[in-house]
Amino acid sequence: MEGSRPSVSSCELPTGFMLEGKVIKEVSFRELAGPEEEILASKKMLASKRFSKVMANCIQKIGPYDDHALISKAIDDMVISDRIFFLIQLRIISLGENFNFSYPCPACGNVDKLMFDLKNIKFLNPPKADNLFKEFKLPSGPSVRLRVGNSTIEERIEKTSGEPSAVTMALYARVETLDNRPPALSDIKELTLKDRNAIRKAIDELEGEVDDTFEADCPKCGEHYEASIPIGSADFFFQ
Repeated sequence: MEGSRPSVSSCELPTGFMLEGKVIKEVSFRELAGPEEEILASKKMLASKRFSKVMANCIQKIGPYDDHALISKAIDDMVISDRIFFLIQLRIISLGENFNFSYPCPACGNVDKLMFDLKNIKFLNPPKADNLFKEFKLPSGPSVRLRVGNSTIEERIEKTSGEPSAVTMALYARVETLDNRPPALSDIKELTLKDRNAIRKAIDELEGEVDDTFEADCPKCGEHYEASIPIGSADFFFQ
């Protein structure tokens, strides 16, 4: 017996890719199926790696291109905000726009069941596909060149999650050059807090903002609070 045919959709990425001198933003893709559910449920891969494999499975075309090797390379280069945007679209076509989740009240700890319309997530000032770098001088004087975070950078950062160097790696992974040379991790670690904050500010300006916040009132204690939708976990696709 044949299964039902998966739904196919398309979306326009906020940033897109540079391919053959053109900015390509349109992505055609199919909904999630069993193979992708198994990938998402796997504990043998980093979450960023799982998401990349799911994207490679589901994306059928980028603009007019359907070559699998080109699509895989484009996924590696996809900026982080585009990844988040695409995963939201994939979730919507597969399970619908209403995301049901549980969240603990920050005041009393009561776990409340909430619902959020994923179409309300906003992507503010996304980077330009033809301008993914930023050069500026740090408060201490040296110049720094940053690049927008992409899939490869996200994976490097995730590998150090929970380690003492995790905060520094989030900066280091995006720094192309420091004082006109590729830096070592120790170079970024030894920067002053003023310099590190200047890099964080530049990253925010370069990469834009994903507004995925929600507001809720705790039914137990009445606390009004604001938090972010848990998009970055595999549970985002399991309901």
